[in-house]
Amino acid sequence: MSKKKEINYSDLVQIKPITDNQKQVFESWKDGRNQFLFGCAGTGKTFVSMYLAFSEVLKNETPYDTLSSSLCEHGAVYV
Repeated sequence: MSKKKEINYSDLVQIKPITDNQKQVFESWKDGRNQFLFGCAGTGKTFVSMYLAFSEVLKNETPYDTLSSSLCEHGAVYV
């Protein structure tokens, strides 16, 4: 069995929102608001949601230590 590599916040590649809607997601996440994302396939819902969740979990000062997500049939992500 291979040795697991520890992942740190510094390992996370920083991304920036591309669209106005993605900017709104980043801003509402920063404000601590719950989110429900929906839209067409390929618009970045899962990618942006998982990036924001990983960035929060990997910060040293966060109280969170695990990440859980579930996908519904319409492509929305609950984190």
